[in-house]
Amino acid sequence: MSLKSHMLLIGWGFSAKRWVQDLDRAGWQISATYRREEQRDEIERAGVSATPFDDVEIWDGVTHCLSSVPPARDGSGDPVMQSHAEAMLRAPKLAWVGYLSSVGVYGDHQGVWVDEMSQQNPNRNPARQLADAAWRALHDDHGLPVHVFRLPGIYGPGRSPIERAASGQLQIIDAGDQVFNRVHVADIAGAVSAAIGNPHPGAVINICDDEPAPAALVNAHAYALLGMTPPASVKLEDAALSPMARGFYSENRRVRNDRMKALLHYTPQFPTYREGLADCFDAFRKRTSRG
Repeated sequence: MSLKSHMLLIGWGFSAKRWVQDLDRAGWQISATYRREEQRDEIERAGVSATPFDDVEIWDGVTHCLSSVPPARDGSGDPVMQSHAEAMLRAPKLAWVGYLSSVGVYGDHQGVWVDEMSQQNPNRNPARQLADAAWRALHDDHGLPVHVFRLPGIYGPGRSPIERAASGQLQIIDAGDQVFNRVHVADIAGAVSAAIGNPHPGAVINICDDEPAPAALVNAHAYALLGMTPPASVKLEDAALSPMARGFYSENRRVRNDRMKALLHYTPQFPTYREGLADCFDAFRKRTSRG
């Protein structure tokens, strides 16, 4: 890494914030985009340079970029593609690009294992498939060094079943044989860092845990860690869920992470929900003891 490397984070969400915490900042200039003034203040408090989302002039000095911005919910597409694709293609120093996509592009596979080559059937969120394809096309059609990382449900300290169980808001939903993968936010940071150190332009890589599991099992484990009796389970059709959450339960698949391990030489720090929730519980206990 050059002492003049400049990382641009497009989007300032849960994953980007954690990755900045873990990044060895020696030799990096780090910037992050913002849309709201409160985001700018938060970015600057983290010791990162804040830049407006629509500032295309910043690309002249950027060497690395990670986008965590999802496609728009109104169906208008990926806002980063719309605002920055041309500037990225003209950026003279851009050597590495990462995009945080979703395993939702695979859709429902009735519980079987899927990998990066599996058929896509994004019945719940087709915008994700279009955005995923648009980022891949920047490499395939234009040679930009893009890496697409497909993620399942993200959790970590402060945003996990532990906090929802402690507040009494975590349901135990009987969804039959439905399973899904998860990823601890620290493993996103670790895998992305590994990909920067060991780049594979054009690669699509699932970043997820080793053990897909039913949500009911995971949620019950959160209650157990807290020493709380979980509520009675409810059938999926009777559960109080938003339309988005209900749509999530319509998909059933097991996602392989073999390519992450083989290409990036990265093994999850939290390979199952048990290790991940233990970490979240430890952080929760520390926060609440201080309060």
